[in-house]
Amino acid sequence: MIGVFRGRAVAQAWHAGTVAVVCLLLNGMLAAQPPKARVSNAPPTSEGLNLLVLEGQGAVNDTRLPKAMTLVIEVRDENYRPLEGAAVDFQLPPKGPSGSFDGELRNKQVVTNVQGQAAAVFTPNTERGRFTIQTKASFGARTGMASIMQRNGQPESPTWINRHKTLMILIAAGVAGGATAAVLRKGGGSSSASSKPTVTITSGIPTFGSPQ
Repeated sequence: MIGVFRGRAVAQAWHAGTVAVVCLLLNGMLAAQPPKARVSNAPPTSEGLNLLVLEGQGAVNDTRLPKAMTLVIEVRDENYRPLEGAAVDFQLPPKGPSGSFDGELRNKQVVTNVQGQAAAVFTPNTERGRFTIQTKASFGARTGMASIMQRNGQPESPTWINRHKTLMILIAAGVAGGATAAVLRKGGGSSSASSKPTVTITSGIPTFGSPQ
């Protein structure tokens, strides 16, 4: 009887030792595996900003009487939403047809407002020709660029007809009025010329009617 109990005890001890060894081996294998990478559900973001030219594109600056010109840029993020607090740098050409900002500077930096807009005012010079104003916006690590094309010169002169349109209308009205008056005069003359005494024949003594 004692031998039977000893045999069972030995068997149980061996089984427990086997289980412990297996558990140790599994723990070691799990610890050796690299951790799984976490998957983010956040949408990817773009590194660029979107710039829209709201004012100043294609402008012609009259060199005979230079006046201040306003430039307006709107900065939008990757989702095309207005971006507040972005720094916008306006850069004029260093020579040739160009202009200057306050203090005779060729560049000016402005921060966008809550609408994502930045405005700068410059005065064109008197050199004729086309030129490009470069704009660059930055917000953290994101940047964006846009070009504003302008020309220094004289606005295209209107044609002779456009310049004298009012005069031509008056002349045409006068000609039409004169023709109408002539027709009326002609008609009036015929009426007066045809107004003759009419003869009425009745029985008895003839009588003459009065002029019509």
